[in-house]
Amino acid sequence: MIEAVEWVVGVRGITATPCQAHQLPQPYRHLLDHKGNMTPRLAQFHNVSLDKVRLAVLDSSIVELVPKGERLLQRRVVLHGPDFHLYEVGAIRIFVDRLPERIRDEVLKATKPLGSLLLAQKVDQTSRVEGFFQTSSFEVVVSELKSKISQISIDCSAGEAFGRKNVLVSSTGVTLAEVIELIPPM
Repeated sequence: MIEAVEWVVGVRGITATPCQAHQLPQPYRHLLDHKGNMTPRLAQFHNVSLDKVRLAVLDSSIVELVPKGERLLQRRVVLHGPDFHLYEVGAIRIFVDRLPERIRDEVLKATKPLGSLLLAQKVDQTSRVEGFFQTSSFEVVVSELKSKISQISIDCSAGEAFGRKNVLVSSTGVTLAEVIELIPPM
C-alpha cells in the first residue's frame, strides 16, 4: 500500500498505514467506504454540482501492455472545486481499450474526471474497494501539489489524511481502472 501512496504523490518516503473501514473517522468513512464512483460523492459532500468538480492532471503516460497490446493510461490527478479548493489527490491506471469506444477519446483528453464520464455515458460499472489507509505525511503531498499547480487551494489542518485503493469493474467483471484516492485532512 505504501508504494501505491508514493505513486500518488510522486515522492518517496511517504508513511501510510493500512486500516479497516470501521477505523475511518467521519467524514472520511462516508467519502471512502462505498461501491460508487468518488466524483459524485465529492460533489455532494462539497455541495457543488457534478460538472463543477474539476480535473487537473499532474502527469500522464500511456504504455502498451504486452502481450495483449492494450493501452494503459497512467495519471496522477487532483480533483478540485471551481474555487480550486482541493477535494482529492489520486492516481489512476485506466485500461483504455476496455472502456466503451464512445468514451475513449474523452478519457484521453482528460477534460473531466473518469467517474463523471462513466456516469454521463451510463457505463454500467461498480467499485471494488481493496483497502483503506491513513497517512500523516500530507505535508509532502502539499509540497508536491504546490510545485505543480500553484493556484490550488489547500485549506487543510494538520493531521491525518485517509484514502482507499479501488478498482472500477465493468458489469461483466472486467477491470476498467485501478485507483488510489487520497482525501486531505479536514
